[in-house]
Amino acid sequence: MSEQRKFVCGFFGARDGYEVPVALQEAGLLEVLLTDFYGCGGLLSKSGLARALREHEKLPADRVRGSLVFSLAQRACGKIFSDAEQRNLWPDRLLSNRIAREAAHRGAHILTYEPYAVPRPSGGFPCGRKQVVFYYHPHVDTEDAIYRADQKEYPQFYGDDRVTESPWRRRTADAWKYADLVICASSFTKRSLVAAGMEERRIAVVPYGTAQPKAEVIKATSSASLVTGGEERPEARGAGQEAIGGGREAGGNRHEAIGMGHGARGIRRTANGQRQGSLKLLFVGRNPLRKGLHHLLIAWNAAARSAGDLLTIVCAAKPAELLRLAEGRQDVRWLDSVPAQGLAKLYSDSDALVVPSLCEGFGHVYLEAMGYGCAVVGTKSSALPDIGDKQQGVFTLDSGDIDGLTALISSAASDPGVFRSCSEAAQSRAAEFTWPRFRHGIVAALQPTVA
Repeated sequence: MSEQRKFVCGFFGARDGYEVPVALQEAGLLEVLLTDFYGCGGLLSKSGLARALREHEKLPADRVRGSLVFSLAQRACGKIFSDAEQRNLWPDRLLSNRIAREAAHRGAHILTYEPYAVPRPSGGFPCGRKQVVFYYHPHVDTEDAIYRADQKEYPQFYGDDRVTESPWRRRTADAWKYADLVICASSFTKRSLVAAGMEERRIAVVPYGTAQPKAEVIKATSSASLVTGGEERPEARGAGQEAIGGGREAGGNRHEAIGMGHGARGIRRTANGQRQGSLKLLFVGRNPLRKGLHHLLIAWNAAARSAGDLLTIVCAAKPAELLRLAEGRQDVRWLDSVPAQGLAKLYSDSDALVVPSLCEGFGHVYLEAMGYGCAVVGTKSSALPDIGDKQQGVFTLDSGDIDGLTALISSAASDPGVFRSCSEAAQSRAAEFTWPRFRHGIVAALQPTVA
């Protein structure tokens, strides 16, 4: 881009591993990043407010303005409000106001995420300034419609949960109205915004990247134990990237198997490394309802399978109704959590990762699994249609299509080659989705709006 205004960027936490402000910094377009804290040390570290190292080697500290007030506001709201959305409302508004003041003072454009979007003043932003909003979730109207339909069909899995109309959710729902441009990571999210009323021409789709596993890491997983000591996986870098369960004890060794009465089963491979033996499927996710775990368990139990087939679930949350579908079954293993090396081994040893999400802004876990040559199964209500097709190890179904999922599992149990034959293609496809590519896509998307 030629000489032009820079951007004030703002968000809490290490959203997307800071890749958005890094994209601006690399292009010479970052004025400042406003956040709660950056790096780890000093007062924040001693106070316990800094829970993890937050920094990016390409984002210099002099381009970041942290705020102890933001951190204290988040902590206070966490103590006062039990509802997650109410906890977010006040701190998000504080940051939004700060972004607005800073952009006005510096005469800069704004690039932020939907919870922090600055309401557009009457007549628009002054002096030709623009606001770009990154939507990491689909529009809430689309989400609500999907959840309502699923809750009507399977009320037993929802309990007291209900779709809310909180001020925080309405704030994110209306964020697109204040934007000159919306960036999102999937065509599904784009369609949800168009359905809400946004013009398609003002939406750009830029898929996330992923860190590619090194060849020696992939090779090492073949001999690694499932649950090991050592370092845990670093803080998630993608909006949809999964935590490895949750509630870990020190050292990353805590795990619990439900359903299985024995340990992990070995994976036999051919001379060229292709998996052999019974079907091995994997689910990884923090929110079992959103990720469609109830659909997967219903389909798994109904599918025509062989002795030795195994579904491994990595999820710290264990709702009672879901546990009833898994307890006592020798073909289901439920792990609270696994450390990074254990998760890498699960990806490497599984025939397919199956996460049939109800609604997903992207689904970073799919790319992560594909990086280890693991085929992926999910729904069209995610980024999977943007990522690839069956030839590339990407299998997509309509959200809620349990019959289709049952048929696919039955077919793969009869012939695991359905998944195994596309292992190399899946790995090659995942390698195309890099963080540099994502950053380039962000800058390219900005050009028509702010040039």
